[in-house]
Amino acid sequence: MPRGAISANAVQGALRRKEILELRTKGFSTAAIAERLSCGKTTVKRHLHAALEDLAAENLELAAYQRDLDLARIDRLLPTLIESAEGGDLDAASALEKLLRRRAAMLGYDMPVKYERTDDPPPPIQIYLAGDDGAMLPIGAEHLSLSGGDDDAGDD
Repeated sequence: MPRGAISANAVQGALRRKEILELRTKGFSTAAIAERLSCGKTTVKRHLHAALEDLAAENLELAAYQRDLDLARIDRLLPTLIESAEGGDLDAASALEKLLRRRAAMLGYDMPVKYERTDDPPPPIQIYLAGDDGAMLPIGAEHLSLSGGDDDAGDD
């Protein structure tokens, strides 16, 4: 078979897939489709799965194409909006902010950063005080008090 040629079996399979998908969208059960087309339920399920995978791939391609079109439109608008916003036009500045946020979202720049969790404890916090000569002196935990003063204060 020449390269790029489609076999008769592939064409038949595609037609069967289309027919099964049409019956399913009309509300036929897997068993009813199998009975109507004189094949097994597993065959119907396999064709349905393949048809849905094809549709999902097609939708991803369409979504990527639409995203690329929208990004191109945004990119064409940006220079004019930037110039107007830099000139003091507050409406242009607001529109620019919205477009930049939308562009970042479309490109995934606004996704949260994921950090890998470790079970290691965080490093201790070191506190410094400036000495009389300006040198930074570390303070140890023994010098820190959470009570705000001497525990015996006022007890005479």
